[in-house]
Amino acid sequence: MILWFKCLPKKELDNFDNSWKPLIVSAYFNKHYMKFVYLLQSLLAVALIFCYLNEIIYFNIFLVIPIFLIHELLHIIIVFRLGDVSITSKSGFIWISSNAEMTKLRRCLFTSLPIIALSLAPFLLSLFLPEIRYYLISVAFINLVISSFDLIWSVIILSKPRTSLFCAGYYRSRK
Repeated sequence: MILWFKCLPKKELDNFDNSWKPLIVSAYFNKHYMKFVYLLQSLLAVALIFCYLNEIIYFNIFLVIPIFLIHELLHIIIVFRLGDVSITSKSGFIWISSNAEMTKLRRCLFTSLPIIALSLAPFLLSLFLPEIRYYLISVAFINLVISSFDLIWSVIILSKPRTSLFCAGYYRSRK
């Protein structure tokens, strides 16, 4: 089920027994997490503008919405059959969340597939297709700005043990 602009109900994680731990342990980082995301987005946006200072930036503005929609669709593809998906909005930001239990590999794929498909792949293709290099690098940079949350979240997930299960901002070791 996909919930449109509604938060998923809190999932009972085995009645919140002690085996589930929050992904973000530091109280400071948990409180200020989005400030780190906004800082990374700002730095990447400035880099995008700086790289294309002499180019027509208006073209990039028209790419943002299609890239964003494809980005979120790639997240949905990974978890659609595993659990409920919520498309939520707050303060002008829209994001996908899921209450599905995922292995570390699937959670990494859920978090990083848009980065791989819309940033890494276009950048690598731009090395071999000089006639459309500008467009491919534009897609890659725009998606990196959109993916700031995913970039930080990927590092957090990769720092957890290999045998972990992930669900709704928590993780635990497999039994």
